[in-house]
Amino acid sequence: MTTASPVQLVTILDELTATPGCDNALIFTDDGLLTAASSGLERADAERLAAALSSEQSLAPAVAKLCIGTEELAWRRTIIDFGPHTVLLMTAGANTSIGVSIQGSMTGDAFALVASVALKQVKRLAEQLGTAGRPT
Repeated sequence: MTTASPVQLVTILDELTATPGCDNALIFTDDGLLTAASSGLERADAERLAAALSSEQSLAPAVAKLCIGTEELAWRRTIIDFGPHTVLLMTAGANTSIGVSIQGSMTGDAFALVASVALKQVKRLAEQLGTAGRPT
Protein backbone atom coordinates (compact mmCIF):
# COMPACT_ATOMS: atom_id res chain seq x y z
CA MET A 1 0.00 0.00 0.00
CA THR A 2 2.18 2.83 -1.24
CA THR A 3 0.92 6.04 0.33
CA ALA A 4 3.57 8.38 -1.05
CA SER A 5 2.64 9.79 -4.45
CA PRO A 6 4.84 9.07 -7.48
CA VAL A 7 5.86 12.74 -7.52
CA GLN A 8 6.92 12.54 -3.86
CA LEU A 9 8.92 9.40 -4.56
CA VAL A 10 10.70 10.95 -7.56
CA THR A 11 11.53 13.98 -5.41
CA ILE A 12 12.98 11.70 -2.73
CA LEU A 13 15.01 9.77 -5.30
CA ASP A 14 16.25 13.01 -6.88
CA GLU A 15 17.35 14.21 -3.43
CA LEU A 16 19.25 10.94 -3.03
CA THR A 17 20.92 11.28 -6.45
CA ALA A 18 22.01 14.80 -5.47
CA THR A 19 24.29 13.12 -2.91
CA PRO A 20 27.87 13.22 -4.22
CA GLY A 21 28.69 9.89 -5.85
CA CYS A 22 25.09 8.80 -6.47
CA ASP A 23 24.12 8.32 -10.12
CA ASN A 24 20.59 6.89 -10.23
CA ALA A 25 17.99 5.35 -7.97
CA LEU A 26 14.71 3.53 -8.38
CA ILE A 27 12.01 1.99 -6.24
CA PHE A 28 10.38 -1.23 -7.42
CA THR A 29 8.09 -3.96 -6.22
CA ASP A 30 9.47 -7.36 -5.33
CA ASP A 31 7.86 -8.77 -8.47
CA GLY A 32 9.71 -6.30 -10.70
CA LEU A 33 7.29 -3.46 -11.35
CA LEU A 34 8.69 0.06 -11.36
CA THR A 35 7.26 2.32 -8.65
CA ALA A 36 9.42 5.42 -9.23
CA ALA A 37 12.79 6.37 -10.71
CA SER A 38 15.14 9.30 -10.36
CA SER A 39 14.91 11.90 -13.11
CA GLY A 40 18.16 10.74 -14.72
CA LEU A 41 16.63 7.42 -15.83
CA GLU A 42 14.48 7.04 -18.93
CA ARG A 43 11.20 5.26 -18.15
CA ALA A 44 11.92 2.25 -20.40
CA ASP A 45 15.39 1.80 -18.87
CA ALA A 46 13.98 2.13 -15.35
CA GLU A 47 11.34 -0.53 -16.06
CA ARG A 48 13.97 -2.98 -17.35
CA LEU A 49 16.21 -2.24 -14.38
CA ALA A 50 13.34 -2.81 -11.94
CA ALA A 51 12.74 -6.24 -13.44
CA ALA A 52 16.46 -7.10 -13.42
CA LEU A 53 17.02 -5.89 -9.86
CA SER A 54 14.02 -7.81 -8.55
CA SER A 55 15.44 -10.92 -10.23
CA GLU A 56 18.76 -10.35 -8.46
CA GLN A 57 16.96 -9.93 -5.15
CA SER A 58 14.86 -13.07 -5.72
CA LEU A 59 18.02 -15.21 -5.59
CA ALA A 60 18.56 -14.39 -1.92
CA PRO A 61 16.46 -17.21 -0.39
CA ALA A 62 18.46 -19.83 -2.29
CA VAL A 63 21.76 -18.19 -1.39
CA ALA A 64 20.72 -17.98 2.27
CA LYS A 65 21.09 -21.78 2.40
CA LEU A 66 24.86 -21.11 2.46
CA CYS A 67 24.42 -19.72 5.97
CA ILE A 68 24.58 -22.18 8.84
CA GLY A 69 21.34 -22.67 10.74
CA THR A 70 17.84 -23.64 9.92
CA GLU A 71 16.01 -20.40 10.68
CA GLU A 72 14.35 -18.48 7.87
CA LEU A 73 16.53 -15.54 6.87
CA ALA A 74 14.96 -12.37 5.48
CA TRP A 75 16.82 -10.60 2.66
CA ARG A 76 17.81 -7.03 3.51
CA ARG A 77 20.60 -5.88 1.16
CA THR A 78 22.68 -6.91 -1.82
CA ILE A 79 25.80 -5.12 -3.02
CA ILE A 80 27.01 -5.58 -6.60
CA ASP A 81 30.53 -4.17 -6.96
CA PHE A 82 31.68 -3.49 -10.52
CA GLY A 83 34.86 -1.72 -9.41
CA PRO A 84 34.30 1.80 -10.73
CA HIS A 85 30.55 1.54 -9.92
CA THR A 86 28.52 -0.23 -7.27
CA VAL A 87 24.82 -1.05 -7.09
CA LEU A 88 23.13 -1.23 -3.69
CA LEU A 89 19.81 -3.06 -3.40
CA MET A 90 17.85 -2.96 -0.17
CA THR A 91 14.43 -3.60 1.17
CA ALA A 92 12.44 -0.38 1.36
CA GLY A 93 9.08 -1.47 2.75
CA ALA A 94 6.60 -4.30 2.43
CA ASN A 95 7.16 -5.98 -0.97
CA THR A 96 9.22 -2.99 -2.10
CA SER A 97 12.94 -2.43 -2.70
CA ILE A 98 15.26 0.36 -3.77
CA GLY A 99 18.21 0.17 -6.15
CA VAL A 100 20.93 2.80 -6.07
CA SER A 101 23.85 3.26 -8.50
CA ILE A 102 26.96 4.62 -6.80
CA GLN A 103 30.26 5.81 -8.28
CA GLY A 104 33.26 3.83 -7.03
CA SER A 105 33.73 0.51 -5.28
CA MET A 106 31.91 -0.65 -2.17
CA THR A 107 34.96 0.24 -0.08
CA GLY A 108 35.01 3.86 -1.28
CA ASP A 109 33.89 7.01 0.49
CA ALA A 110 31.08 7.65 -2.02
CA PHE A 111 29.55 4.26 -1.27
CA ALA A 112 29.59 4.90 2.48
CA LEU A 113 27.99 8.32 2.06
CA VAL A 114 25.29 7.31 -0.44
CA ALA A 115 24.45 4.10 1.44
CA SER A 116 24.05 6.09 4.66
CA VAL A 117 21.76 8.66 3.03
CA ALA A 118 19.72 5.92 1.31
CA LEU A 119 19.28 3.99 4.57
CA LYS A 120 18.10 7.12 6.39
CA GLN A 121 15.53 7.88 3.68
CA VAL A 122 14.28 4.29 3.61
CA LYS A 123 13.91 4.21 7.41
CA ARG A 124 12.02 7.50 7.33
CA LEU A 125 9.65 6.37 4.58
CA ALA A 126 9.39 2.58 5.05
CA GLU A 127 5.67 2.61 5.86
CA GLN A 128 4.90 4.76 2.83
CA LEU A 129 7.00 2.63 0.48
CA GLY A 130 5.27 -0.69 1.05
CA THR A 131 2.99 -2.24 -1.56
CA ALA A 132 0.46 -5.01 -1.27
CA GLY A 133 1.60 -8.29 -2.81
CA ARG A 134 -0.12 -9.49 -5.96
CA PRO A 135 -2.73 -12.17 -5.43
CA THR A 136 -1.54 -15.62 -6.46
